[in-house]
Amino acid sequence: MIRRPEIALLIETSNAYARGLLDGVIDYVRQHQAWSINLPEQERGARPPNWLARWRGDGIIARIENEQIARAVTKTKLPAVDVSAARQVPDIPWVETDNQAIARLAAEHLLRRGFKNLAYCGDPGYNWSVWRGQHFKQIAGEAGCECEVYESIPRGGGTYRIPGTERNDG
Repeated sequence: MIRRPEIALLIETSNAYARGLLDGVIDYVRQHQAWSINLPEQERGARPPNWLARWRGDGIIARIENEQIARAVTKTKLPAVDVSAARQVPDIPWVETDNQAIARLAAEHLLRRGFKNLAYCGDPGYNWSVWRGQHFKQIAGEAGCECEVYESIPRGGGTYRIPGTERNDG
């Protein structure tokens, strides 16, 4: 009997983006070798699960959005893949959305409809938003259009945080 690789998924289940990541993992497992998966129920920005420090699995797929998760994943010394734009651990492989392609789709949609003055509204606290805004502005400029980039400001002029996360987490 072939041993199934044991993989920890440190990805929250509380939002559509993360559930999409989990759907991708499920699709991969269905098309390839079956895995034994450890998926703790957790919210975004949660602390690492207590069992991770003593866990002896084969690898980790994690949305590393804060220093606590970064330290916990690094301490395991297991192969890991980061699926967050925060880049808390630059030495491990990273999988992220194609922000240039997303910006291109959005700009081309507007350009096909004849718009000549475009704008991008983003959140400067998230890497993915900054990168999409840069690409969107570049694509608009290449098409000969004006483009303004607006950075959102949290209501009340203050900052907001997801407990345990950094604002550049994408």
